[in-house]
Formats: sequence, structure tokens, C-alpha cells
Amino acid sequence: MRDVTFDSDEYLKEERLRERRNSNELLWENIEESRRWRISKRTEDKTDADKISIQFHHYHPATAQFYIAFSGTIQGIANDYIRSILLYGAARRASSIFRSITKLPRVAPLGRESPLSQEEMTEVNDCLLLLYVHYIGVIDAFSIAYTRVVPSLERCKERYADLLTEKFRSKIGSSELEKIFTQNDAWLFRVKDKLLNRFVHRVPPYVPPSVFRPAHKEEFDRLSEEGSRALAKRDMNLYGEIEEEKERLGEFFPWICFIDDNEFMPFHSTVLDDLFRFQVLALDLLEEILPRCTVSAVPSVK
Repeated sequence: MRDVTFDSDEYLKEERLRERRNSNELLWENIEESRRWRISKRTEDKTDADKISIQFHHYHPATAQFYIAFSGTIQGIANDYIRSILLYGAARRASSIFRSITKLPRVAPLGRESPLSQEEMTEVNDCLLLLYVHYIGVIDAFSIAYTRVVPSLERCKERYADLLTEKFRSKIGSSELEKIFTQNDAWLFRVKDKLLNRFVHRVPPYVPPSVFRPAHKEEFDRLSEEGSRALAKRDMNLYGEIEEEKERLGEFFPWICFIDDNEFMPFHSTVLDDLFRFQVLALDLLEEILPRCTVSAVPSVK
């Protein structure tokens, strides 16, 4: 019988390459050019709807494959000193990202019309916060990892390690790393300054439970009058039923809202596209640092 040995390193490398390709093809600007998807080009609105649908129906397998390839590769890094920061600083955050992005489309799927309940709204907004905090958190973990493998960063304190700055990257001296951040510069600026800073330091963006249209307002006023009559008759059962009916008024509003400047971002396309771009970036960073993980790690300076 032929001896067949499973090569886990080769398997994970193939998984990383496959998932990098999948996530890249699911990016908004690449979907139409990919031969894997059939996009209707009759009207711009139809094309956009097709692209959102494709992203929505492929996010789960793409993210699951990303998590397996990303976390599995990190767990196999032989150098304990480097593996620890990437395992607990990056892979752990990737696990939280996976759980959050799995919840979001379940609570707020494409085509949802009914308003979010208070519990659902809290869940959606908590997941949004976790996503954008962890995206940058994963990059921070890679920043610290570089201080452990690059001799020129031997004396760099971990709290000053920041791959988002050119000054820090210049000390690493990698043209491939610089290319990765140049290609993602606009996205990283938006995620950090437009979203993360608001989530952490200012008024957090949120997805509202519903939006009221004129017909909803008319129905709300009618129900309010009925509720007042029920109260006058001390019919608390009827009053409770009316209040529940009022809570069901409105329709789901799939937009991320910014209270401080009255701005909006489309919910599904923003969340899913940011997810795929993060996955491409994280896999590129992992691929760049892996060859360095075989060398002796330098002592870190806290």
C-alpha cells in the first residue's frame, strides 16, 4: 500500500491562496470583471442589486475558509514568541469577526422589511462596533509581530508599533509590505478615521430599527387615538395589543447612520465589501511575514 502523507503546510498555503482569490473577486469593483459571476448590465440599479446579492450569498463560505486558512497557518508557526502575538492578537480577533459577520446577515438579511426589535438593533450595532475595532486590531497585532522579527525594530516599544504609519514601515524595509498598504491606503483611512474613531472616540454610527413613511405616520396617529379610547375604558388588554401593533409599524432601513453629521452609508454593501477587503489585506500581511517567522525572534520592548 502506498504511503500517503498529508502535508498540512501545503494544504494551508493552497487554502490561503484560494481564499485570497475568492475575497478579491468578491470586492465591489471586481465582481463584474470576474468570470465566476453573471452580472446583468441592463441598468446601473440592477447591476448594483446583483453585486450585493452575490456578496451576500457568498460571504459565509468565504469567511469560513478565510478563518480556517488564517488561524490554521498561525497555529502552525514554530516560533512561540511570534505565534503567541498572532494567535491571541490576530487569530482571536478573526474568530470574533467571523461570529459577528455571521450574526449580521441573519438578523438583517437582504430584503428585510419589518423593523428591528430593540434586541435586534442592539445586536446589529454591537456587531458593527466589533468588526471595525477588530479590523484595526488585527493590523496592530501584525505591527507588534514585526517588532519581534525585524532587527531594526529591536528597540521599538510595542505601543509605538504601527503599520499604518510610513515611518514604522520604512524601518521594516519591505517593498512588498509597502505595496500592500499603498493599495489599501484609501480603505484603511476610511475604516480608521471614518468608522473606528467614531466608534471608539465619538458618537458611534448605528443602524436604526426602522424608518417611518407618511402612511406609517397616519397609521400611528390612528392607533394612538384607539389606544387613548382603550385607556379611557380601562381596557388594558386592548391597549397592550395596540401598543404592540404600533411597535411593528415602519420598515427596516438598511443604512449605517452618523448622528454627528447626518451622513449615511449603505448597510449591506459597506459591511460585506469591508469584510472581503479586510480578508485580502490580512492574508497578504500573513504571507509577507511568514518567511520571517523562521528566524530567531528579537526581544520585545514593552
